[in-house]
Amino acid sequence: MVALHDTFASIVEAREAINRHVLDDGESYRVYKSDSKRHILVCKDKSCSFEIRVWCTKKTGVTITQMKPHTCCPIVHYKNKQTSAIWFLKEHHRASVVDNCDITPAQIQSDERLRFNNKISYMQAYRVKQSLLVEIEGHEADCFARFPAYLQHMADTDNGSLGRLSYDEETGRFEAAAFAPSATINAYRNIRKFVALDACHTKSKYPMMLMIVVGIDANDNAIPLAWALVPTESEEWWTWFCDFLKDAFDKLSDKGYVFISDRDKGLATTVHTVFLRGCAIYCCQYIADNVQTNFGAKCRPLFWKCA
Repeated sequence: MVALHDTFASIVEAREAINRHVLDDGESYRVYKSDSKRHILVCKDKSCSFEIRVWCTKKTGVTITQMKPHTCCPIVHYKNKQTSAIWFLKEHHRASVVDNCDITPAQIQSDERLRFNNKISYMQAYRVKQSLLVEIEGHEADCFARFPAYLQHMADTDNGSLGRLSYDEETGRFEAAAFAPSATINAYRNIRKFVALDACHTKSKYPMMLMIVVGIDANDNAIPLAWALVPTESEEWWTWFCDFLKDAFDKLSDKGYVFISDRDKGLATTVHTVFLRGCAIYCCQYIADNVQTNFGAKCRPLFWKCA
């Protein structure tokens, strides 16, 4: 709430507070003048006497010098589009997004309607969520520039860890990053000679692939050993990741290690090329899925009998 003669630290703060005050009351406004020294609101209906004036002077600072209420018909404020503005909606849902970043736009849409009697579109609810996520987590594109500092911090604080970056030689833009903490490097010496390689798409604005290698310890627990973020799944990038694994886990080159995968693009060739003494095998679950896709569901049990 704001009142006559209220003061503010800046004209920007006063502008947002006054605009929000009008909208929270279920009313609308039209900006008559707004600059670095004044902010004046009037009604959309020219016959209405509504007016709020804020002036910035050396003597009084940023102060509300005039407040006249609306005298127009309430129908003037019906379906006011200003209540769908992102800057206005963000404060209503900031706590919800901070508490649960997976909240859906439909939930934000419903919450706005039930709590504030304000109907907004699904797309506007989506924009509100994305705007808040940028405020909370930052721009996703900026994260790629932080990889060098992150790897340096990992090297300084985690002795024995290994990381690697790849950049485009012509543009210098980020291409890929791989990570192997010292804890997993030490742990792999005591795991079974059986590792799994796989990749999946990242849920991101920037489509990339997450590659990972997993081992199994004596308690039959899966241990993620290393992972990498690469632009695409191909023989080139599987080779890049496997070369990194070879440097991080020297015993993977020993005879007797088994590498299981689901025949990802280029992976079979890469394993035979990089780990010359290793044995590459394929996941039966993946083969069973292919059998069902190509020959029908009735053939799936037949495959398992053969396997």
